[in-house]
Amino acid sequence: MAQVYVSIYNPIGGRHLDSVQHQLGTIFYVVKNMAKRYTEEEIRYLSSLPVVKRVTEKRLTLTFSYREELYAKWKEAPSNGIIRKMLEAAGISYSLVGNEFINSLNKTFKRHGAPCNGKSCVAARDEIKPETNHKLLDTGCFVARGRGITFSTDYLVKLMERYPETGLEECLRQDGVDPQLVGYQRIYMLKYKLNQGILPERRPREYLLTEEQAEAAKVHAYILSASCKRIVFHPAFYWEAKALESQGMKIDAILDIFELPHEWFSPSRRLRMKYEIRSAGPVDPLPESYWENPQYIRIQRRKLIQLEKLAAQGYAGIREKL
Repeated sequence: MAQVYVSIYNPIGGRHLDSVQHQLGTIFYVVKNMAKRYTEEEIRYLSSLPVVKRVTEKRLTLTFSYREELYAKWKEAPSNGIIRKMLEAAGISYSLVGNEFINSLNKTFKRHGAPCNGKSCVAARDEIKPETNHKLLDTGCFVARGRGITFSTDYLVKLMERYPETGLEECLRQDGVDPQLVGYQRIYMLKYKLNQGILPERRPREYLLTEEQAEAAKVHAYILSASCKRIVFHPAFYWEAKALESQGMKIDAILDIFELPHEWFSPSRRLRMKYEIRSAGPVDPLPESYWENPQYIRIQRRKLIQLEKLAAQGYAGIREKL
């Protein structure tokens, strides 16, 4: 079947739909990022700019000194807009290079930090300088790993109690750590992993239960099955816990209400539970056979008491604003 290739602008997403496929009267849009190709006139113009190192039909390379200047300005307020303004000030207009070039610079700065003058020039990145790592290790918030350092598990647990209500940069300052020493991409990657419910601390097991703990977990009202390596919750746990988490309750406090010992779960698992609770949807409650379970009754009482307290705090806040 023949395919017709045209360039259509999508006003909603702001992207070009470069491929349109007609099939059985239905139009299927395939989003496709086509590489920028520079004309001979554009190559001559770009080659004349002092910030351009090399330009071909398919590739534009900026000088190392200008990339350093661009990164320093971008680091103050990371965004595509800053890069666009800097490029235009240097004579490189948005219409000339396109959005993909600016996006590529933004992603490179986020992932790799300071520009490197060559693939093997890892020392140019301030985030991995040995003296910087030594200073960060002295704060007690980092541990050595391989040829670098990473946040310690204990410190990540402390961060979990404050983030995202308090920004990571502010948490670091409160704990006596200079965010400038930590580096933008380290903070960026930690934010990403925290928001995804993933702690950058590898563990061979998510649950470290003894046989006695596993036996105790098996009879819990909200646990379907348990072993030394794994715990499976009833879906009702996540849905009922969501009412508490949505009011700002911490995951450790939720575990206390549901009579779940903290030592049953690794820090990464507790963090992942928080995001599983947030994404939970309505489910059927526990069967009526549980309604006479003493543990189930205790948990329901604790939930009601806590929800009443949270409601009272909310009403008090409303009265203060009136």
